[in-house]
Amino acid sequence: MIELTKIVIDTNIFLGLYESDNDTLRIFEDIEKLQPHLIMSDQSFEEFLRNRDKLLQKLIKEIKRTTNINPYFCSLIRDSTHFKNILSLKEQFKEHSGKLIKEIQTMLDTPEKDPIYIKFNKIFNSTEVVKLFRTDEIIDKAYRRKLIGNPPMSVGKNSIGDEILWELLINSIDEDLLIVTRDKTYNVYRSFLKNEYNKKTNRRLCRKPTISEEKQ
Repeated sequence: MIELTKIVIDTNIFLGLYESDNDTLRIFEDIEKLQPHLIMSDQSFEEFLRNRDKLLQKLIKEIKRTTNINPYFCSLIRDSTHFKNILSLKEQFKEHSGKLIKEIQTMLDTPEKDPIYIKFNKIFNSTEVVKLFRTDEIIDKAYRRKLIGNPPMSVGKNSIGDEILWELLINSIDEDLLIVTRDKTYNVYRSFLKNEYNKKTNRRLCRKPTISEEKQ
């Protein structure tokens, strides 16, 4: 295990919190401890915002889908007290689902009311965190990387987000680097990426799939 100096957390780690059963605020406690080591980019910030909207819209859709499920009905059970209670509970479920959807919609319309966004934004704006900003030169290098077919590879033919982040890293950082990601690209092409990082920075590259192992 290398001695940590700089850490990049994949945006998908943050986005995964919108679908996680874990205590997301507790996870942020671990992340906040890493702030003196963290590197973030404007590319990752915008990726978070775009996909956050999609995930909240998906959550609303799923709640609406479950709300529309109707209990089985036939004349035999129509007058049963238990069946009437089921119908009453369904109405309560529908009422609270509607209120929950409004709550999520408020988060969607006003990010400052979204607890995950609040924590993410606070970390991004921390003075302890190193921020990298893309330039036209970095975009050109990322585009050439995409054309050549060198990893890391963004999903989608027209996207170069991962390539931009990688070019930012290898052209801005000269310290040992840990990337926290579940992206298979960093595992499948680990030899290529480690070699390129070492050639560009004379430093070492390491990958881990979770944040919890990296408490300081």
